[in-house]
Amino acid sequence: MGWDVDLEVDGKIAQVTAHREGSNIAIGGSTDASMLVTYNYSKIYAEKLKLSVPDFLKDKTANDTIPFLRESIAILGTDKRTDNYWEASPGNARHILVVLLDWATQHPTGVWRISK
Repeated sequence: MGWDVDLEVDGKIAQVTAHREGSNIAIGGSTDASMLVTYNYSKIYAEKLKLSVPDFLKDKTANDTIPFLRESIAILGTDKRTDNYWEASPGNARHILVVLLDWATQHPTGVWRISK
């Protein structure tokens, strides 16, 4: 269980640099700006960022969220991820935001679509 995040441009999922992030990993990677983020990170986001990341992003333009993503990445600090994607660690939670920031900078006019 988690939340789906898509970055849409002109009503279609944006194309980004190939990635293998999220709860559902495409063999060989995916170029769709789309992933399922585990709910396990929600507690870290609530404790460290004092808000719900999916609720913050929902229906905003990517450009409007870039400052938030940069600040959140800095707050979470460590870039040390664990081998277990589902483990609620600051490094794992931070990594997802790094990916979202990359997408946002690739498509600043895109709009975040979030479903839980």
